[in-house]
Parts: sequence; structure tokens; C-alpha cells
Amino acid sequence: MSLSLFSFALFLHFRVSSLSIASMLSQTLFFQLFFAPVHWIYLPEILSDAQFGFVCMINYLNGVEFTLATEYFIKFLTLEGTFLLHASITLTGVFFMIFVVKETEGLSDREKKQLYKGHGAQNGPSIEAIFQSVFQSQWGEVVEEGEGKGVEMQEQTHETEQQTQRLDSTHRSEI
Repeated sequence: MSLSLFSFALFLHFRVSSLSIASMLSQTLFFQLFFAPVHWIYLPEILSDAQFGFVCMINYLNGVEFTLATEYFIKFLTLEGTFLLHASITLTGVFFMIFVVKETEGLSDREKKQLYKGHGAQNGPSIEAIFQSVFQSQWGEVVEEGEGKGVEMQEQTHETEQQTQRLDSTHRSEI
């Protein structure tokens, strides 16, 4: 796809209209056959429903942003420069897919959802760990995974259990 976009920009620059149209059609064909369906298949496998909804929202907002910004890109970068920018972004995406995206073939649903959780320093911090560090003041002391959900959640659970026990004992005494 990025090769098609690079060639499109090149053919636009040299004013070869028939080859520029052919390269644009090949870019559309490659996008529709290979890239477009891949992320709609891959993302639901590795994300929860809420995460997938958030990613879809970002995807569509990104599309709106590019649509609104394209006029300004063409004005400041020229038509060739705009397509070179798109080609560069696409090429970056290819390297991202090669080096970052992990294979899911043969994995259970649970294993697929755990692919990007971050299980130690080799994978870097997980998204949850990043959010916890950002919002630590709201969540109280953050405890390690497996030890609980956090101090405030433990306190709320304990208080709820005590209230339930009091209501049960009050209800029993009334009967």
C-alpha cells in the first residue's frame, strides 16, 4: 500500500496521469483486500468490548480529523507531499505490524486477551499500570496484581459486607 502511495505521489509530480490513476486504484485494492479487514478481525480478538469500542471511536475520529485536515495538507504540502505523508504513515504502520503486533493463531480467547497486558519488564508496563500511575491519587495506594483491587476497593468491600451482616441480623431479629 505504501508503495502504491509513493508511486502515486511520484506520478503526480511527473504528471503521468494514467499511471497515477493506476497506482491509486492499486492502493485502494490493497487497502480493501489486506489492511481494512485485518484490524476489524484482529482487534476484537485481543480487546474487551469496552476497549474495542474506545478503539473504534478513536479510529473514526482519526478519519474525521484526516478528512478535515486534508485540505490544509494539500495547501501547505502540495498534492504530492500530502500523499507522501500518507505513504509515510502507512509505511510506519507496516513496521508497527511487523515488529509490535503479535500472532494469535492457536491461542485461546483468554490468551489472546492477555497478549498485550505486560507481564514484566520485558514487555514494558501494561495499560492498566499506566492508568493506575496516572490516577493513583484517586485510587489510593495501588497494590500489585494478584494482591487485590486496591486499598479503597478493599475498604469499600469490607464496609459493604459489614452492612450486609447488620441488615441480615436485623432482619432475622424481626422475624
